[in-house]
This record gives sequence, structure tokens and C-alpha cells, in this order.
Amino acid sequence: MATYLSWVGFVIAAYFLLSGINGLRRKNPKAKKNFLWMVIGLIIWLFASGNSFIMVLFALGFLAFIFFLITGILALFKRNGQAKKRFLLMLGAMVIWLGSATMLPNDKKETNIQASETKIKSNEEAKKKEEKAKQEAEAKAKAEAEAKAKAEAEAKAKAEAEAKAAAEAEAKAKAEAEAKAAAEAEAKAKAEAEAKAAAEAKAKAEAEAQAQAQAQQQQQATSTAAQTSFANCTDLRTVYPTGVPSNHPAYTSKMDRDKDGYACETN
Repeated sequence: MATYLSWVGFVIAAYFLLSGINGLRRKNPKAKKNFLWMVIGLIIWLFASGNSFIMVLFALGFLAFIFFLITGILALFKRNGQAKKRFLLMLGAMVIWLGSATMLPNDKKETNIQASETKIKSNEEAKKKEEKAKQEAEAKAKAEAEAKAKAEAEAKAKAEAEAKAAAEAEAKAKAEAEAKAAAEAEAKAKAEAEAKAAAEAKAKAEAEAQAQAQAQQQQQATSTAAQTSFANCTDLRTVYPTGVPSNHPAYTSKMDRDKDGYACETN
């Protein structure tokens, strides 16, 4: 904004300076008004450029002194009666110029002090902004680090939970498989034992039956050997109720009346 006003003041001062000079050359009554606007533009320019009030008075006094000096000299040559007035105005401008010049060092010192204070304040503000930015960056970095650590911890916990669940599932499946295998082995062993016991019982029963049959056969053979001779069919039928064939030891031809190879058969 200050730069913009400085340029506006400079343009106004330059424009109305040229207009005033041109008005004087043409003896235009608006020349005074143009010079007044030039002074206003000059004041705006000087103030907007950061100059103090004393510096503005110094510049205006100096310019007015030069202006009225030149116009006074020209009035002397033209003998138009304006020379005395011009020189009096020149003296007034010189008083303003020199008076402001005596106050200029103090004003400059104050300006330097203000500029120094402004610079210090600006540096402090810049330092505060830098510290604030640093704190924000640290807070952001800390938040990011915490978020990263939290995400890593969650991922680690999730991975551990999944690994634990997988291990438990594997252990459970292994235990079930082992239990199943053990049950199958036990069932197989039991079935084999039962089959073996059944086979042994069957073999034992068969052996006992065979032994009993052999005993019966032996007993029968003994009994038969003991009674292979009978007096008649009545006696033979007490032992062999249906008779005996021709190949039986108790067979005799005399008991086979019909000669059919079977003695003492019942009709």
C-alpha cells in the first residue's frame, strides 16, 4: 500500500510540476493551482516513502527556496514588481528549510531508533513465527511418529494374534488327528483282539468239537469193536437200529436174508 501511494504521489507531483511550468510559460492563471497540486503530490510521495514530518518540511522548504529564488531573479530581469515578494517568500522558505535542517539529525536519530525498534520487533516476530513453525513441525512429526508406532503396534498385535490363532488351530487339528488316529488304532487293535479272541474261541470250540467227535468216534469204534458179533438181528438192532451195510464189521451174510448187501434192515 505504501509503495502504491508513493508512486501515486510521485506521478501527481511530476504531472502538476510540468503543468505549472507550462502554465507559467503561457501565462496561464491556473499555474498557481497546478503548483499547489504538485506540492500535495510531493507531500504524499514523501510521506508514503517512509519519511518523517521534519524530512518533508526540509524537502518542501528546500524546493520552495529554489523555486522562489529563481522566480525572484526572473522578476528582477522582467521588472514586473514581483521580485520583492518572491524574495520574501524565498526567505520564508529558507527559514523553513534551515529550521527543519537543524531538527533533522534528531529526527533522523528518532527515525533510526524507530527503524531499529521496528527491525528488532520484526526479528522477534520472525523468531516467534520460526519457533511456532518449529513447534508445529515437531508436534506434527511427533503425531506422525505416534501414529506410525500405533499402526506398527496394531499390525504387530494383529500378526501375533493371527499367528497364535493359526498355531492354536494347527495344534487343535494335530491333537484331533492324533486323537482320531489313536481312536482308530485302538478300535483296530480292539477289533483285531476281538477277531483274534473270536478266532481263538472258534478254533478252541472247533478243537473241542473235533476232540469230542474224535472221542465219540473212538468210543463208538471201541464200542463197535467190542460188539461186532451178534447172534441175530434182534441183538444187532439194539446197537444199530437201522441195520448195517456189507462193509460194516458186524455184517454177516446169514443176517442178510434178501442178499441185498444190507443186514437186518427194517422194512
